[in-house]
Amino acid sequence: MPKYVGKWPTDLFAEFFLQLRVPLWLRRSVGTLIPKVYGHELWRYGYPRPDHRLWESHLVLNGQLAHFAAHGRITPKPDIDRFDGPLVWFTDGTSVQPIWWSSPPVTGPSYHSSIPRCCRPRRGFPRST
Repeated sequence: MPKYVGKWPTDLFAEFFLQLRVPLWLRRSVGTLIPKVYGHELWRYGYPRPDHRLWESHLVLNGQLAHFAAHGRITPKPDIDRFDGPLVWFTDGTSVQPIWWSSPPVTGPSYHSSIPRCCRPRRGFPRST
């Protein structure tokens, strides 16, 4: 999806229809026209088609993704299969050695969050088990 629809940010544009209580089928109809009008049908540039219907998942709001893919600056690749030393193997059997390789890239929601101040026991308070 483009970042802006006219002068409105796309998420506010969608929120406007939601506040008007427009039925989901009509919001989906309008929403599928937006990428066609703005040239953001990413499957034209090698990206896979979505495996879900519109508004069933979060949108990718990026005005530059289609531009750079159309001009060859970004090459779409399938899912990562494995890391083998400096090589990144993809599910289609191809591999690439990134030039930026200094540490493995962060993929997906594999992060660890903590709040150090809250997790440390204070003096005089019993430790919870």
